[in-house]
Amino acid sequence: MRQERSDNKTPALAQPLSPKGVAQDERAARGAGTEDPAETLEQQICAIREALEDIQRDLADQRRHSQAMEELKDDLTRIAKDVLASAVQELDDVTPFVRTGDFTNLAKKLLRNTSRIADGLDKLESAADLMRDATPITNDIFHAVISKLDELERKGYFQVAADLQTTTDALVRALSAGSLLPALRASLEASAEQDPRTVEGYSLWRALRLTRRPEMRRLLGATMGFVTHFAQELSRRAAHPALEATATETTATAVPAS
Repeated sequence: MRQERSDNKTPALAQPLSPKGVAQDERAARGAGTEDPAETLEQQICAIREALEDIQRDLADQRRHSQAMEELKDDLTRIAKDVLASAVQELDDVTPFVRTGDFTNLAKKLLRNTSRIADGLDKLESAADLMRDATPITNDIFHAVISKLDELERKGYFQVAADLQTTTDALVRALSAGSLLPALRASLEASAEQDPRTVEGYSLWRALRLTRRPEMRRLLGATMGFVTHFAQELSRRAAHPALEATATETTATAVPAS
């Protein structure tokens, strides 16, 4: 019985493999140890495509840069031509008045007067420093003057000056319109020519008798008319203070206008 069992096991161990099984084992072993050639080729193609895209981008950048440089070169060339043409035209205009040796003489004069030029620059700097230092002082003086003028205006000095100017203008017009100014000038000239030591003395009675003359009566009439008009004006302003205020406002308004 043991011999039969051993005989039955021997054929099972010695059974040969079929070709189909051998091929499957080879594919399994090759798949477990290596990659697929198709996938490897596709990866290489992708890498080459990416490299080509990078090269194309670099070439496009270089092309744009070259185009920009060419445009800049063209613009600079046109500008240089315009500047050169303008310079040639300007030089043609001044050519009759300029000689070649003038520039040499000018350079020599500048070199000879270098110390003077330096002194002038030093003085200019000193003047600038003086102006910078004097600016605060002048500002203070200006503010002080403005304050003083404001004080004088509040006290009425400008109003009095305007009134005096108006009175003087009226007096000048009155003297110029009539015969008062020539008569006054003639009287002053006669008085200037007369020697004070030879002036005849007058008593009070004789002076009163002189008032009977027509010219003396006219002078007294004019004087009394002026005094009477002045007194009436003072009385009117004293009786109506509103007139004084109105006159003051009118004068203050007229002063800036003048």
